[in-house]
Amino acid sequence: GKKIVLPDVKLEPAATASISIGDALLKQGIAPYANLKGYLELDYMSSYDPVCATVVSVDTVHSVIFTYGFRPTAPAAITMKAMGKPVPSKASVTQRIDGVWWKHSATVSGFVSLSNTTDQSVGAQLTVSGADGKLLGTYPISLAAHMTDLVDIAELRLSSASAGGIRLTYTAPPDSILISGGMEDISTGYSATMSFRPSMTVTPNPTSTTTTLTELGLMTGAPDPMMSFPAGTEFTPFSVLHNVSTTAVVVTPEVFWMDQGAMHRKSLTALNIPAAQTLMLDAPSLLKQAGLASYNG
Repeated sequence: GKKIVLPDVKLEPAATASISIGDALLKQGIAPYANLKGYLELDYMSSYDPVCATVVSVDTVHSVIFTYGFRPTAPAAITMKAMGKPVPSKASVTQRIDGVWWKHSATVSGFVSLSNTTDQSVGAQLTVSGADGKLLGTYPISLAAHMTDLVDIAELRLSSASAGGIRLTYTAPPDSILISGGMEDISTGYSATMSFRPSMTVTPNPTSTTTTLTELGLMTGAPDPMMSFPAGTEFTPFSVLHNVSTTAVVVTPEVFWMDQGAMHRKSLTALNIPAAQTLMLDAPSLLKQAGLASYNG
C-alpha cells in the first residue's frame, strides 16, 4: 500500500507517452527485478476524460505478456456532472464482479490480482467455479487501505475442466476494488488475460433484453503469407461463454466473413447455456455449419 509518486508527464495534443515502471522504480532505489505487486494511478486535471491508458507486464525470459486497461474514477464523475446526470453515490453497496477463465492445456495455471483503491479496509470473497457451475474453491479476502493481493488459483491446475467462472463479491463504495487476472504456462510461454465484466449489483434488472456481442479479427486456417507467420502455422478461433445469471440464456451465433471483397454472414443454430454454467464454442463445427470448413482468413 505504499505510494510512490513518479515524475510528471506532459502529454501534448494527441500525443502518446511510454513510461517504464522498472526504470522508475530503479530511480527510487528499488530493484526493477524485485518481486513486487501493486496498482497504478494516473492523476490529471481536465474538464473531461481525455486519457486512454494501458499497463503491460512482460516477462521476456518465459515469453509471457499481460495487458490491462485503466478504469476512470474521478473523471467519470466530472463527466456525469457535466452531462447533467447524477454522480454515483459513495455509500457502501453490495457489488459483484464476474469473470471467465479458460485454459488450452492441463498445465495452465491462473491468478487473480485484487487492489483496494480506498482509504479503508475492504473485505471480499472470491469464488471459482467449473464449466458445470459447481464450486471449485472459495477465497476470503481482506484488503487494507490501498493494499494489493495476488491470489494463486490452485484449483485451475487441479481441475479437469477447461473453462469456468470467477466471482468477486464485496460491500463497499462503488468500484472500490480493482480486479484483473491471467492464465499462464511459463513452460511453453503461454499467457492470456482473464475477462471480467464491470461491477454489478447482486439484484440486476430482471427484464430480459437482447444483447449483441461482437468479436473482431478472428483468424482461422492458414494465414496470408504477407503476415510472415512461420510455415505451417494454423489458426483455430475459440470463444468461451459464461452465464452469470440464475436462468438459462439462449445464444445465437452469427458468422461474418469476407470472400472476393464482399462481406457474407450466416446465422447458426441457437445454443442454450444453463444458469451459472460455461460453454466452450466448438468453432470448427460452427464454421462447418456455415460452409467454411476449409476457409482460410
